[in-house]
Amino acid sequence: MFFVLVFRFSKSVIIKESEDQGRFTVANKDIAPGELLAVDEPAVKMLEKEFTKSHCWHCLRSVKFFAVTPCSMCSGVVFCNEDCRKSAQDSYHRQVKREAIESNVDFVFLDMNVV
Repeated sequence: MFFVLVFRFSKSVIIKESEDQGRFTVANKDIAPGELLAVDEPAVKMLEKEFTKSHCWHCLRSVKFFAVTPCSMCSGVVFCNEDCRKSAQDSYHRQVKREAIESNVDFVFLDMNVV
């Protein structure tokens, strides 16, 4: 498995690095209150067991206002659409489900989306 890290920073900041401080951001202009400075994806995200039927297993969005897409591999989770189901099953869900079955562990606690 490979990892792709995506960081998007505002033009209001720059990334610097020094030997004693490591990497850090510095404002290169006045920053307004509430201004968005950076967008990042989580390295790991996990849905707690109590939300497995009310939230999409892949994007964690509530499925309250969506037609639920069931998992074709198990009855433990749901997805908000076919794209999320396919993304989960093609990347991490299939492997973790297999490992959980082999080790007799509840996969809901193991299945994490590592991006």
